[in-house]
Amino acid sequence: MAFFYCDYKDHLTHNPLNILGALARQIVMQKEECFKDLAAYYNDHKRSDGSLKEGTGEDLRELISKLALHFKSTMIIVDGLDEISKNRTDVTQLLQELNKCSGKIKTLFASRPEVDIKCHLDDYVHISIAAMSSDLRLYVASEIDRRKHKLRIKDPSLTEHIMKKLVDGADGM
Repeated sequence: MAFFYCDYKDHLTHNPLNILGALARQIVMQKEECFKDLAAYYNDHKRSDGSLKEGTGEDLRELISKLALHFKSTMIIVDGLDEISKNRTDVTQLLQELNKCSGKIKTLFASRPEVDIKCHLDDYVHISIAAMSSDLRLYVASEIDRRKHKLRIKDPSLTEHIMKKLVDGADGM
């Protein structure tokens, strides 16, 4: 299993090469036999001066497919696809193609329901997950209580109003 989280605050996590590279690294670390494939990838991308040429997303996708052959099955989870700000469609398409390479890779992508992501993942089963408003209300209440000194709210009706707006506006998030 390999996992990656795309964080809207960290643009490095939006780069398809970083995503696929991190996934490949996690897979390699799980089985010693994978190092042979990694060494072959390195040799294929090595310049005469010993430095590495930057691989493409397709190169890394192919490496992950080769690595997956060392396992009965490989599960890849990418969370936060909707957090990617640039080239989200390209990243989604590249990740979606992991399933088609070797037949040994299973993928799970977590995201808010964005149109461009849904379009590329149309063949996937979509499961909607939403928090219950009672859970959200408990969480918001605890956060307000934790920050009450900073917020300096004295009126209980204002606290109730803030909680209602936050819980209603969260829409299950």
